[in-house]
Amino acid sequence: MSKQCFVRSQILAACLLAAFCEIASSKGDIIILDDFSTPLQFNDGQFSRSDSRNDFWAPDVVIAPDVTASWYDVGAGILGGRRNVEAKNAADSSQSSTISIDNGFLSVNSPSSNFLCLSCLSYNFTGIDVAFHHVFLINISSMDPAALGNIAGILKIKDNVGTMAIGTIPAASLKVGSNRFELSGMSNWSSLNKTNVTFAELSFTTATPAADFVVGSIAFTTNPEPTTFTVMLAGFACFACTGLRKRWLHNRRKVTAD
Repeated sequence: MSKQCFVRSQILAACLLAAFCEIASSKGDIIILDDFSTPLQFNDGQFSRSDSRNDFWAPDVVIAPDVTASWYDVGAGILGGRRNVEAKNAADSSQSSTISIDNGFLSVNSPSSNFLCLSCLSYNFTGIDVAFHHVFLINISSMDPAALGNIAGILKIKDNVGTMAIGTIPAASLKVGSNRFELSGMSNWSSLNKTNVTFAELSFTTATPAADFVVGSIAFTTNPEPTTFTVMLAGFACFACTGLRKRWLHNRRKVTAD
C-alpha cells in the first residue's frame, strides 16, 4: 500500500470511528422533562398529607397505609422549573412506603406487605412541539423482581387550550434501560394541538407488594434522532467514495496494463 493510500485509509477509519462514537453517545434532540437532579424540598406550604400529619419529611417521604402525600419541588433539571408530586399508599397495606428524589434519581420503595398504588409526577411548561418530539422516554435505572412486569404507566399531555391526550404504558413494556413510547398512539391525538403542548403528567401504578424501582430521567425526543441520520449518511458517503475510487483505480491500472 502506498503512503498516500495509507493516509486516506487512516482518515476514513477516523471518520467512521467518529461516526460510531456519535451514534453511540448522542442524545439527539431531547427535551428533558425531569432529570431528578433537584431533590425533595420540604418548605412550608409545599408539603401536605391526607392524614394532616407532616412529621415524615427529609430525606424520604414516608407514606403510611391509605395516606396520600402531595408536594412540589422547584429547581433546575425540571421542564418549567416546577415538579408536582402525589404518592398514595394502598388502603390494604400494613406498612409505610417511601419515595425519594435526589442525586438524579426518583426511588420508590415498598416493604413486603404493601405498595404505593400511585406515584404521580406533573409539570407545566412553555409549549413544545410533540409532532416533532413524538417519542416519550423513561430511563429506568433499576427494578427489583417484584417490580419487573408489574409497574404500569399512564401518560397524559395537554395543549395550550386544555385538550388532553392519554396513553397507557403496559407493565410488560417497562424494563431497565431506555423505554421509548410513541406519542401518536395516545387517545385523542388527532385533536391535540401538537405544536403547543404545555402540560405532562406521568403516573406509575402497581398492585404488587414490595415493588421497588428507580427512574433516572424522563424526556421527549425525536425518533430517530436527526444527528444520528446525519452521521450515518456521512459514514455511508465515505464508504461509497472509497469504493468508487478503488474501482476507478483498478480499471485505470487494467487499461494501462493492456
